[in-house]
Amino acid sequence: MRVMEEEQPEEEKNSVEEEENSESTPIFMHKEEIEEILGYKFVNKTLLEEAFTHPSFFDPRVSIQPCINYERLEFVGAAVLDLVIAKEMFILYPRFSPGKLSRLRAANVDMERLARVAIKFGLHRYIRYKKTFRIDEQIREFSEATVEYPVNSNGLIYVPRFLAHVVEAIFGAVFIDCNSSMDITSSFLTVRKIIKGLLEPLVSPETIEEHPMTELQEFCQKNKLKLKIVKDLKIKENKKVSVLVNDTLIGIGTHGGKQEIAQNRAARSAIDNLRSNNTFSFVFKPFEKIVGFLNQEEEPDLEEEEEDHENHLSDIDWQLKVYEVQKILGYEFNDKSLLAEAFTHPSFYDGDDERDINSVYKKISYERLEFIGDSTLNMLIVKEMYYLYPDLTPGRLTRITAANVDNEKLARVAIKYGFHHCLRYDTPHLARQIEVFCEELLDYPMHSNGLIDEPKCLADLVEATVGAVFIDSNFSLDTVWKVVSEILKPMMGHEIVEKHPMAELLEFCQKNRLKIELVKDLGNNNSTKRVDIYVEDNLTGTGIHEVKKEIAKNRAAKAALDYVNMNKSTLIAETNSTTFSFVERTNPAIESS
Repeated sequence: MRVMEEEQPEEEKNSVEEEENSESTPIFMHKEEIEEILGYKFVNKTLLEEAFTHPSFFDPRVSIQPCINYERLEFVGAAVLDLVIAKEMFILYPRFSPGKLSRLRAANVDMERLARVAIKFGLHRYIRYKKTFRIDEQIREFSEATVEYPVNSNGLIYVPRFLAHVVEAIFGAVFIDCNSSMDITSSFLTVRKIIKGLLEPLVSPETIEEHPMTELQEFCQKNKLKLKIVKDLKIKENKKVSVLVNDTLIGIGTHGGKQEIAQNRAARSAIDNLRSNNTFSFVFKPFEKIVGFLNQEEEPDLEEEEEDHENHLSDIDWQLKVYEVQKILGYEFNDKSLLAEAFTHPSFYDGDDERDINSVYKKISYERLEFIGDSTLNMLIVKEMYYLYPDLTPGRLTRITAANVDNEKLARVAIKYGFHHCLRYDTPHLARQIEVFCEELLDYPMHSNGLIDEPKCLADLVEATVGAVFIDSNFSLDTVWKVVSEILKPMMGHEIVEKHPMAELLEFCQKNRLKIELVKDLGNNNSTKRVDIYVEDNLTGTGIHEVKKEIAKNRAAKAALDYVNMNKSTLIAETNSTTFSFVERTNPAIESS
């Protein structure tokens, strides 16, 4: 007989639920304060409420279900922010390589920097959340930590990510609010003004600081030192990481909850010690070969000097094909040199020194245009997916967006419109790689989900073309969208996008408590990569690829998935496992076939 618990009075229940939430009054009560901080008045006030609502919050007076929160707006805002900063860096530093531009962009949009913006302008005071989630405590601890690190800790302190998410959601809310009455370009310019107001001064080449782990790796590589990172997994409460250089303990880092922060602190400690003359002279015994992290694997260099490779297009042929490209795009360039730049592979000219962020970028190739085109394309597709699927979660939206802008999708666009015939390059193997890719497309009419090797330069070419249109049209996103919406047809929709084979296999095995083991034979740099997958000790799939281990892994997962779907009932009936387990190991004894 089940004993019925005494039901709480409705009034008392509501008061408890309201107490658990950080704010029972609507955010409309604070809208003037927030709008004054942003310098923008919202037309749709519910967007403002949505941007400041943590996923933990719900309003007991409306529904017992979680209400709409900032996650979808954050999805949009992150893409808008990325493009704003990419555009600023592109214009401010016309002689910088894309690698240096990427570093500057990352420094301006990272989680810690955005969380600091939330604290600086007091935006955290308006966030609605459930008190039981320790959010007050996290905000207080972060605020205190920023006093110790006034600028940026570079991963040495814990950052409440929800603070950064709220800032991104605010940018998304402004963009969506503007876009209801303005064109894309005007909406973007409005958000840009707000972003610059909140984020200035932007991180510059003079103020950027290297991440501790990056700095440590570069230091060890430069001085030919053996680097080893040791993580103490026995201690569950306190995370501890040690750094050994040439087998000598150089740095230790700890943190109460995050192993990544412990690793960053260990790296910072190691760098400080290595820069000390006494310590450095003690460990400075260079190895003949640079040794990086344990289990670090290197891809073979396909562009070895086998033979001279001349550009496959004469200047006259190339110019004729470029005119054809303009017809395909439906856009005539004012500055034809931008189109020439977009269709020039980096191999066509010599490179420059990437190590010094202040060095001059001498290369005339598609790389800088690809940098700005990538952010432009991503923002436009994010906007489109947001409006097309108003009920989808950010996770699902991210998958659909990725399927429409990933390397394989864009490489397919390049082949479809014959852009690869216009590409100027001077590198071995590229023509053959493109030829093989064209042949493999016949087996996968829509998308292979990582089963074939697309030449990345084809995707880069499409992104660079988008970037060229963006620059040439005086940064008109509406003009770019007319081009993009045509060449990307058909778009990968919600009903078409499939799960990645490895993700689907893991999900199946986890649901049915099956044991899965992945065995990799990586061979040497010049041998075939092979991956075997065992489910309940049965070999269920093997994947092979001549060059890339990731493709071999995906092919093995697809084969294993086909096997388990055919033998589902038998596998589940015969399993001895009580819990799901996943083991991944490297077995050099496997003979590559």
